Order: sequence, then C-alpha cells, then structure tokens
Amino acid sequence: MLDRRDQKAGPAGAQKKSAQTRLTPDQMTLVITQALREGLPGHDVSRSADAPDHVRVTERATGRETVQLDIGLLLAEIYGAALNEAQIAERIADFVHMAHASVTEAPLDPAAVFPALRHSEFIETFGQDGATRAGPGDCGVIVLQKTGARVSCVSRTQMELAGISEEQLWARAEDNLQSQLREIELSEISPGLYCLALVELDWLGNTLMLVPQLLAQALAEAGMQDGLFAAPSRGAVVFADRSDPQALDKLAGVMAEQLAGPHPQSEMVFALAPDQKSLLPRFSFAHGTLRALS
Repeated sequence: MLDRRDQKAGPAGAQKKSAQTRLTPDQMTLVITQALREGLPGHDVSRSADAPDHVRVTERATGRETVQLDIGLLLAEIYGAALNEAQIAERIADFVHMAHASVTEAPLDPAAVFPALRHSEFIETFGQDGATRAGPGDCGVIVLQKTGARVSCVSRTQMELAGISEEQLWARAEDNLQSQLREIELSEISPGLYCLALVELDWLGNTLMLVPQLLAQALAEAGMQDGLFAAPSRGAVVFADRSDPQALDKLAGVMAEQLAGPHPQSEMVFALAPDQKSLLPRFSFAHGTLRALS
C-alpha cells in the first residue's frame, strides 16, 4: 500500500467526484468506491462481506484479490476534521494513488527498504501481508520500500519473488536505517521546542523514535537532562524539556496542527526509560490537550 507524501493530483474523475461533508457515510463510501474503480483499471472494487469498512480489490482477468483497503480510516478523517470540499477531494485522490501503488508492486530492492514507525491503524490495514512488528504506544513498525518518488509496503509476494526471508528483510532494513543516521538535523522550531529529522528521508523522520540512544544524544545537545517526545507526523520527532512548565502546552500545539493534517501519526507523548534504551508512553492527546496516562 502506498504511503504517499506529496503527489496530490488524482486519476481522471477523482477531482470531479469531490465529495461534500453533507453526504452520509454510506454516500461518501460510494463516492470513494467509484473513484477507486476509475483509478484502478483492470480491477474490480467491491465492499468486503467480512469488514463493512473495507473494500476488496481484485484483478478482473484472474479474479485474484490484490489488496483490501480500509475506507473507514478515510471516512474518519473526512468526518472528524473540518474539511472543505477541495480538501475532501484531495484526501480521496491521495487514497486512490495509494491504492494504485498497492496493486502495482515494484520488485524488492534490499538497498531501499527501511523500518518505519507508523500509527497502528495504518499497519492494521495490511493484515498479514506486510512485515510488521509492535512499536511504542499507539504505533507499530513496518518495512517500507522507497522506489523513485513513491514509498510502499513490502509484501510477502515481493519477499518470495526476491528469495528473502522476513528475518533477512528486517536485518537489511535496520542496516539501511543505521546508514542514514549520519545525516540528522536538529533544530529549534520555537523557543524550547525542538525537531529531530532525517536529512535525506523526510518521510521517515518519526522513525528516529526507534533509536532511543539518538534521542538521548539530542537531549544533551539541546541542553536538556530529560525530555518529552512526540511523533505526530511522519517527518520528524519533536521534543521539549520535561522540566519546562510549558512543555505539554508546546507539544500539544504542534500535535494539534500535525494530527489535523494528512497522514497523522502518533497521538502519544513519550519519555525515555531510566536506562535510555526504550520509550514509555506518558501522555495521550485528546480534544486539544494532553492527558496523563495511568
């Protein structure tokens, strides 16, 4: 499944089918399904009998199911935010592009795979087809491949065709991530609020949450002894000094902005464990504020 960052224009018809928030969820589902049919030539798109919020995409020539797509997540984004007509059309177009990439898999390139931190709801859409692991808090980890301008999940079919096991895939992905850690950007985006990102892979920056030793180093470079970390978008990790009385307000502000945008990620704020080898969830974002986890 495609995890797109910047390509907004949809297939012919997607913009024409721009939806209105006054449509019911069932009507919106019909709009999305029609956009998928127009954007996936040679495939049939139908509602899943087992999961009403999912659609099945099958090859018309063979009848083989290529992917199941979770429309429920898209509906939640459309109805959960104050989106105008153009923004809804943009979200649908992104979804169709993601679906198109998922049915046109590129060959596995071991040099281009990386472990990626993603919200658990995103990972659940792949079922057993992707290489996934548990992650901190509300996130999981999935192996993604960057091919040209697109980023997609590595499927089991790709692994089989390449003759690589899941264990070998994870080992190569982790090695590739380590090679990128030489190019890290640390910046202060507002007083007392810092951003940590990968210079070359801006779609993978939040995955730095999987490298707690690097987070500890970033704290030291920012002159902090203890910090609170969040990854509400794919592009970066943001953090603030835990001793700052305004730390939670600062993090809540950036989280509100990024979680309302496309491709929201973690809704939690984390702290380093005492041994600095893992992250512990401490707060959860809800209704514009951060609440302590029990």
